[in-house]
Formats: sequence, C-alpha cells, structure tokens
Amino acid sequence: MENRTALCLIGFAYAGSILGLVLGPRFLPGSRMIWKDSEPPWFMGKVVYFPILAVGFLMIAHLPANALGAGIAQVISPANLWETVADKYDIVFLIISFAYLSISLDLSGFFEFCSFRIVRYANGNGLWLMVFLYLLCSAYTFFTSNDIVIISMTPIILYIGKHAKIRNLVPLLISQFIAANTLSMGLYIGSPANIVLGDATGMTFVDYFLWMFFPALVACAVTLLMIVAVFHWLPLRGNRMQATYEIPSKALEARSSASMWVKTAIFALCIVFLTVNSYIGIELWHICLATALVMLLYDVILLCSGSEGFLPFMRTVSRRTPWAIAPFVLCFFAMVRAISRCGLTEDAARFLAGLGQGSLVKLSMLFGFISAFAVNVMNDIPSTVFWADMVPSLRGMLTEREYRVVICSLLVGLHPGCYLTIIGALAGLMWITIIRKWMTGEDLKTPTAFDLSFYGLIIVFPVIAATCLAVVLEVAIVANG
Repeated sequence: MENRTALCLIGFAYAGSILGLVLGPRFLPGSRMIWKDSEPPWFMGKVVYFPILAVGFLMIAHLPANALGAGIAQVISPANLWETVADKYDIVFLIISFAYLSISLDLSGFFEFCSFRIVRYANGNGLWLMVFLYLLCSAYTFFTSNDIVIISMTPIILYIGKHAKIRNLVPLLISQFIAANTLSMGLYIGSPANIVLGDATGMTFVDYFLWMFFPALVACAVTLLMIVAVFHWLPLRGNRMQATYEIPSKALEARSSASMWVKTAIFALCIVFLTVNSYIGIELWHICLATALVMLLYDVILLCSGSEGFLPFMRTVSRRTPWAIAPFVLCFFAMVRAISRCGLTEDAARFLAGLGQGSLVKLSMLFGFISAFAVNVMNDIPSTVFWADMVPSLRGMLTEREYRVVICSLLVGLHPGCYLTIIGALAGLMWITIIRKWMTGEDLKTPTAFDLSFYGLIIVFPVIAATCLAVVLEVAIVANG
C-alpha cells in the first residue's frame, strides 16, 4: 500500500513533467506574471519549470508521511535529491563543456564553410546535394551532438534553399533531421542520451566506440538508402528532391580562416584525449572541461585583438548553451530513482528480460523498438534515465551476451525513435522552431511536424530492424572470437 501510494504520486509528477514539456509555458500558472508580455524562451518554459515543480511537489508530499504512507519518505526527500545531484554532476559538466567546444567551433564558421564547399562540390545536382549534406550532417553529429547539428545546420540549409532557388526544402530538412539523430549513436558524446546510458553501464569512451560504431554505420547506410528512396526513387506526398539548383554566390566566396583551424585543432585534441582517457586515467568530464577552458582562453584572445566585442560573443554562446540540461537531467534522475525505490524498475526489467530471454534476436528487437517508442512518450533523456536505472537489474538477470545485446539495442532505438515525433527529443522542438522562425513570409515549402512523423514512420522500422540485427551479429562474432 505504501509503495502504491508513493508510486501514484511519482507517476503524477512524472506525467506532469512530460505534459509540461509538450504543452509549453503558456499553461504554467503565473508565467505571465514572471515574463509579463513576452513569452519565456522555449528551453526555460518547457524544460526547466515543470520537472522542478514535479520534484518540489514530491519533496512536499513526503512530509506528511503518516497520512500518505511511510514509504513516501523513503523514496524521495531532500537527502535523496542531494544524493542524485552528488552522483550525476559529472554528466552535467561533461555535456555543458562539450557544448561550449561545439558552439565555439560553429561560431568560427567551420560548419558553414564545409556546407558551402558541399554546395559547390555537388555542382548543381540536387540529388547529390541531398546525399552530401546528409553525410556532412552525419559526420557533424558523430563528432559533436544532435542538438549542435540542428542549431547550426538548419539555418544554413534554409539559406542554401532560398539562394539556390530550391523551392521545396522538405527533402533536405527531413534528411538533415534524420542524419542528426542517426550517426549520433556511434560516439559517446553524440548525444546526452549516450552519456547517461554509457555512464550507467560503466563504458569508457573507447568501449562505447568499439561496440556502437558498426551498428551506427549500418543505421547510417540504411537511412541514406531510405531517404533516397522516399525523396528520389518513389517520391511520397509529392516531395521529390529538386533535380538542379543554382550555386549561391556565398558558396563561391566561402573561405577558411586561421582561427577556424586553430579551433578545429583544439576540438580534435579533446577527441584524442577522450579516446585515450582509459590509458591516462583522467575522467571524461575533466578532459572536456579542460579543453573548453582552453577554447575559452583562445576566444578571449581573439576577441581582445578583433573588432567583435566580448559581451556580444558570450551572449550568443550563452543563448545557445544547453544550461537547462542540468535541472532537466537531475530532476528526472531524482524521479526515476524514486520509481526504482518502489520496485517498479526491477519489475519492468524482469518482465522485459523474460519476454526475449533465450534469443538474442528477440531481445535486440524487443529493446530496440521499445526504446524507440518510449522516447516519444517520455522524451529521449527521461526515457534514457529510466533505462539507465534499470541497468543493474538487467545485469543480474541476463548472460553477458544478452546484456550486451540489450544495452546496444537500447542505444539503437533511442536515436531513430526521434524520427517519429518532434517531442521525441529536444532537438525536434528546436528544429521546428527554427524553421518556423526563419521561414516567416518566405515562399518556400518546409516540413511540418506531420511530415516528420509521416517519413519517420516509413524509415524507422527498417533502420531499427537492420541495426538491431547488426548488434546481434557483432555480439555473436565477439563472443565466438
């Protein structure tokens, strides 16, 4: 009875957080008093407030323990919350530090320079432009993160479409969004979800790469094949990629700079140290924080010697840095930990493991598709937190091969699952917001949330199925080797 009461309260708080993420700040009582006539930034209203309110509600609810059930005091309290913060602060530092590295590299013009080089290289062929931009976005998301690709590449693609006279931008923007959420599974730093689940399983940077690189390549190849099919061979809903385009003058004038390559070198240095961290004994977040400070020092030197002011630059960086990830991740960790104390996480692990135990293919497909579905019900980070808290139970119930298949399949589903709706990941909300903002008053066809779901539903099933089979093959080969 006690656990049931606690679980109902936690479920109410969790559901409120997810609903708040979807509905946004306009439904938050008192939001107009706080922000007066202006709307709060989307990341503040949708990400920060509701999880904090949910945790605050649970912390208050545990006080009348005698009335509501003594078990509530056991599952969430200020002490429990502080334990979560103390346990997971390193994830927050890692994400924020790496975000600064990526944002600074983007502000150097690196992504724009490479994009316009692609525009020139495709030489007016629309199909090749779509393929090359997909591969470029895939490479970016592999080394940076899905959020960075969305923020950086969406305006560039919109600019290219406008000045290259590509009237229908649906193929380019849908393929960009799908690329941002595919190869991101291949590297530990590809998304916050990778970091959360990788940290829970104790994988090093190299361990993660060795297990996920092959499945990520398979996912990338199958996704590219599907994109060419739906936008070129069998154009659905009339959205065929334009056959030719005009090369914008900006693409012909694009030049690199010395500062761009210095920042690229600093970024590459971070990747190198992350790769060898298991040999040098330095924690991942220490490496990211140290290289971010080096990048910041270089930015300060550039700003002091240049015409651009320090404050405008830092204001731009601050607006694009995912500060909200800290309370977002920590609050959901606190709620999921509370669910675990009620025993639900262990029960769910036992039920799911029992459904597929004895067959690596069944386990892989089951966890791959369930994690893809879960991101569209819970969002990618909250659902990843749920799976991460299930890891100790799964480790005790499964054999080594089954456990490895399950973890890799969860990572597989977390990424293509974001194709299905714009609420699957925060990147989807950013993507649709940027498109609506930039395309106001423009006579260009751009994708809607329905377009993403329509094409995502077609593409996601073959991608997850093929990638899960790749996971099973890889685990079987390693086990037999």
